[in-house]
Amino acid sequence: LRVAEGIYREATFRPAANKLLFGGYPHGGGTRDLTLHRTVLAPSNNALPILGLQGDNIVLDGFTVTGGRNVPAYGTVMVKGANIVLRSLWITNNRNTSNPLVFVHGTQSQGVVMDQCILSQNVIGSLGCVYVESGSGMTITDCDVLADSSVSLSGATFLSAWGQVAVTNTVAWEMTPA
Repeated sequence: LRVAEGIYREATFRPAANKLLFGGYPHGGGTRDLTLHRTVLAPSNNALPILGLQGDNIVLDGFTVTGGRNVPAYGTVMVKGANIVLRSLWITNNRNTSNPLVFVHGTQSQGVVMDQCILSQNVIGSLGCVYVESGSGMTITDCDVLADSSVSLSGATFLSAWGQVAVTNTVAWEMTPA
């Protein structure tokens, strides 16, 4: 599905299983350009994750995820399913001091990929920017994590609780305490 530029506000965006969603298109169709045609997902309610990806075979490509504030459960982006791809996401200006920005949750969460994403100017808690739970698996490739800050001395960029994480060609820089 092609998604037109604009700011979309929902309590939680929950794409169904077996869906491919591509942001960055102009209204009325046309050529995709992620810079010119920003497709923004922002919360209408900070009690829930902005993105709740529950199900298998979901691709989310070309979106900005912003404005999350102290989400009490599972983080700003919650992933629970197999073969979920997060590509060309800009996760920025979120404040989640008790949970991670991206939470890969549950033993069924295998084959999760984060590719060509930017995580910037977020404030995080002790579980880090990306937290991979026991039994889960994730590959992180060609991502930039920059200018994020942590309210905890133990706030790491990527944290795994016995989950499997492979990080390739990814940099984290200008990380500071909040």
